[in-house]
Amino acid sequence: MGLRIYLLLLLFHLLGLAGAILDITLVANVQSPSHNGFYLSCVMGERNVNSLQIERDNKVVMAPPGTRVQNYRNRSSEVQARGFSVANLVGILYCLGKTPTEQGQVIYVHNSHYAPLFPVRATQSVSIAESATFTAKVIS
Repeated sequence: MGLRIYLLLLLFHLLGLAGAILDITLVANVQSPSHNGFYLSCVMGERNVNSLQIERDNKVVMAPPGTRVQNYRNRSSEVQARGFSVANLVGILYCLGKTPTEQGQVIYVHNSHYAPLFPVRATQSVSIAESATFTAKVIS
């Protein structure tokens, strides 16, 4: 019996070292009536969080110079981005989470309220090294 418990503990330890999927959730309050009340909240369900932050990807949609979103840490496993202006609300943002052995990110795309696009899916899950394709319908 004692050997079985030891082997199970060893197995769980090895699984932890072999790599795992990170639990990262990104929430956007898209129901906010204005950019002033809009926020992104990123929560990580891991015990050993090294780093958790929300950042902008300026490769596709560039934010105007001097505009910066503020990150507020609610606790070690949660960060919130607030202080969006109308100009820097539109674009691609992502939540980047890191533990001592893993890192992962969740991407958020915010279109202009005037864009005639409607996403086909609100969320999408993918496996490691699998590409994700986002599709939108053009509304006329």
